[in-house]
Amino acid sequence: MCYFIEINLTKIELEKRFGARMPEDFQWKPVFFLSGFDFPRVPVVVSSCPETFVPAYWGLI
Repeated sequence: MCYFIEINLTKIELEKRFGARMPEDFQWKPVFFLSGFDFPRVPVVVSSCPETFVPAYWGLI
């Protein structure tokens, strides 16, 4: 089980790498340490809408 993650890419780098756009109302900055116990919002690409990142809560139940 993964308790910590790192997403150290900027908004522009994420958009370029995944070919998806970040929602205007979702403020993103690179993060070097996220704990699953804090339930942070992270950008996710879902199969039903691959052209846009979806802000989703990540964490442990």
